[in-house]
Amino acid sequence: MDRPAGLTEPAGQDSAAEPLLDAPAGTSLQVLGAHGSATSSVRGWRAEQDGPYDEVSAQAAFGLMAVHGRAAGRVAPISVPYVCATVSSLALQGALAVVVGRLRGLAVAHAAVSLPAAAALTVSQYLAAATATEDPEAGQPQQPPGTRRPPFRSADGVLLELEALDAAPWQAFWGHLGADAAAISRSWRPFVLRYPSATAGLCPQLHQVLARWAFADLVRVAAQTGMSLCPVRTVAQRRTDPDVLAAAGPPAPWRCSAGPGRCATAPAAARAGSGELPLAGVRVVESCRRVQGPLAGRLLLLLGAEVVRIEPPGGDPLRGMPPMAGECSARFVALNHGKQVVEVDIRTPAGQAELGELMRDADVFVQNWAPGTAQRYRLDAEHLQRIRPELVYAQAGAWGGVWRGVWGDAAPPLGTDFMVQAHSGLAEALGEPEAPRPSLMTLLDLFGAQVCTEGVLAGLAQRYLDGRGARVESSLLGAADVLLAEALSPGAGGPHARGPGADRARSRTGCGAPPQPVVGVFDTAQEPLALAARSATSIDALCRAVGVPLPTHPRETAGLRARLEPPLRTRPAQSWLERLHPAGIPAAVARRDLTTLPADPRLSPHIAYHGCAVVTSPWRFS
Repeated sequence: MDRPAGLTEPAGQDSAAEPLLDAPAGTSLQVLGAHGSATSSVRGWRAEQDGPYDEVSAQAAFGLMAVHGRAAGRVAPISVPYVCATVSSLALQGALAVVVGRLRGLAVAHAAVSLPAAAALTVSQYLAAATATEDPEAGQPQQPPGTRRPPFRSADGVLLELEALDAAPWQAFWGHLGADAAAISRSWRPFVLRYPSATAGLCPQLHQVLARWAFADLVRVAAQTGMSLCPVRTVAQRRTDPDVLAAAGPPAPWRCSAGPGRCATAPAAARAGSGELPLAGVRVVESCRRVQGPLAGRLLLLLGAEVVRIEPPGGDPLRGMPPMAGECSARFVALNHGKQVVEVDIRTPAGQAELGELMRDADVFVQNWAPGTAQRYRLDAEHLQRIRPELVYAQAGAWGGVWRGVWGDAAPPLGTDFMVQAHSGLAEALGEPEAPRPSLMTLLDLFGAQVCTEGVLAGLAQRYLDGRGARVESSLLGAADVLLAEALSPGAGGPHARGPGADRARSRTGCGAPPQPVVGVFDTAQEPLALAARSATSIDALCRAVGVPLPTHPRETAGLRARLEPPLRTRPAQSWLERLHPAGIPAAVARRDLTTLPADPRLSPHIAYHGCAVVTSPWRFS
């Protein structure tokens, strides 16, 4: 069973429309099966009160633009439909969870997804850090003046990303290149903390030193020193990869296959009362680090599962990463609150036996270990499903099996968020034209957790249908493919051809040329204002609301932004909303301060405090 590649909309919607966000609240996704149907719908904000909304206004209102633009010191739109993809994935998860609940005998038929909670989930770590009770982050950190962020450029013009998970490869690599020891040392901390901070202020000398070396020589030095290196590729290059060619478009982001054996008796139906969540009574064991796997475990917990988290002796070191929420890292709390913890050293035979014992009554096992780890410790699906045949075994990886067709027998680069952004072409889609650049917001770790959860729920549904276990494989590369689904489809024109700013309407002149959309963030007399006018009709409405002459030809809309900027600066953003919303223009104040999110009435029902603000379930089941 494969997840439908590029699914970002409910069945029956026009694929040219921006799914779910452009549709009215209440849009439904339906899953049909032999045991009846399950539905999932999206609850947006009330358009009559808060105005029309779309991808851009949702990114602005709930802080995504603030985090994505931190390194540049401004709010910046994410130029792929990230909120759309998240909301659609959560709708699919909700529908699959309803299927699982019904198969387990629960009286549940429908899941409703809150669009504001879904959007806030994408910034949940950053929100937790900003609202920590101890050592809170003041506002949103910016990149220090005079510093530079990756990617790097070689002497022969190749853009590349670097990765190291400890200081030794970092020091050895830069030392071999001839960088100053002080610059190497000063840059390590901002480099390693770029994941939680969404900034990366590196000494400019590092860029200058690396620019003296040809790419082939850098590859050789990286191999010698243990540094991981990945060129920043284009979407066009991703289209030529074997898996994309084989799929004739974006490959499925997860795969679910039946386990080798069947349990002696069918899994017992749930013994739960009305109102129970669909995974109530399901036991999940999670052995994961960082973001992707832990967030998948958190989502399963929010669906009702009991989650047991495996940590090394002494606990996960990331528990101590500031800012702190009491005695634990705020970011760690955002990902792991509510889980039980068992400390196990899986590197030892005793620890492996202990984990095997935990599997005897587990329904799901989730791991995001490095390739080869599971086999080395005999904790792969083959071995654990001998203990528990009906186990759903899920691996939340980086490259899936794709790397074998790309790097041959060589080991792939470290499978971290920014490396996969670089390899997948997502960095090109996110950057400015001619300047591809990964986002320092962990987009793929967060969305990778979503697609992993989809796969686990599909595996559980299969398990309750036929009593067989399942093996689920998802990857960060698969998550990137979903975000780039339209650009990877046959006949696509490139990463900037379509997306949140794309326009599909024809001009009112009848000449057949589409007008240039007006989408983005504008300065006003106070806060930044995000708006989107994509069609000729909405562009006309925008011009009338702002008071600039209407374009008479599609080509004239190309310079419209420059004509809109001066008048927009004359009024506060809120004043412009009062004009734009009645005209049907999706617009929102671009939120810069995440600490104000919990007070937003659209979001406050989905926020709890556990030493910091924690986003709770985006679903409601009935």
